[in-house]
Amino acid sequence: MVVDHVIPICQGGSNEIDNLLTACAACNSGKAGKTIEQHVPTEAHRLALAQEMQEQIAAAKAAKKAAKARMEFAQEICNYYCKARGNQSMHKATLGVLRSFAEQHGPEIVFSWIDIAVSRLDPNTPDHRFGAYISGIRRKWKEEQNG
Repeated sequence: MVVDHVIPICQGGSNEIDNLLTACAACNSGKAGKTIEQHVPTEAHRLALAQEMQEQIAAAKAAKKAAKARMEFAQEICNYYCKARGNQSMHKATLGVLRSFAEQHGPEIVFSWIDIAVSRLDPNTPDHRFGAYISGIRRKWKEEQNG
């Protein structure tokens, strides 16, 4: 328990006994130069805080859903790539490049680029070279689209 001023000194209160009360430390913490009425949140403030909390919960759920969708999208690209190449895994950087391309141009066109690369490259070509080859296919595709 702590001694608290009913009317804070900075608001004209005194140290007289009738202006003092005891309060738990948690209740008095952060009150500073405010009266209890000034420190306690109003109903409107509590409603605003509750609304903000609900919005934060909704935003967190949306972010989690978006992250799950991105992971599923990346997994779809990885699955296609690995199946086309006959691999069990792929290099993370190559996946990042292919996912970026798929986000820009759609997965179907990227899958067609993977198919082209599979048909033209040695099966033992490392992922980074495979990704570079697909980047070249994309570059030529963009040139054709622009010109």
